[in-house]
Amino acid sequence: MIGKCSSSVGLSRSQFYARFRQCTGLSPRTYLDTLCCERASQLLSDPGITIAEISELLGFSAQGHFTRFFKSKTGVSPNSFRMGHIEVGRMLI
Repeated sequence: MIGKCSSSVGLSRSQFYARFRQCTGLSPRTYLDTLCCERASQLLSDPGITIAEISELLGFSAQGHFTRFFKSKTGVSPNSFRMGHIEVGRMLI
C-alpha cells in the first residue's frame, strides 16, 4: 500500500517515509494503526455493534486478529475497553 502511495506522489518509498515522518512525527504504519485504534475506540463505545462487526468494519479477516491488534496497541482487550467506557448503554466521561 505504501509503495502505491509513494509512487503516486512521485517519491521513492524511502523519500515518502522520510517526508511522512517529518510531517507527522510517525511512520506511515504507526499513523494508520493509530487511526485504526481511534476508530475502533469510537465503535466500541456503541454497545449496539458487536466486536465481530467492528472487526469486519475495520477490515480484519478474523475477530481474533482485531483483538490481538487492539490489545497490542492499547494494552487492553476490546471487551475490557468497552466495559470500562460503557455503563448500561451510556458512555462514561
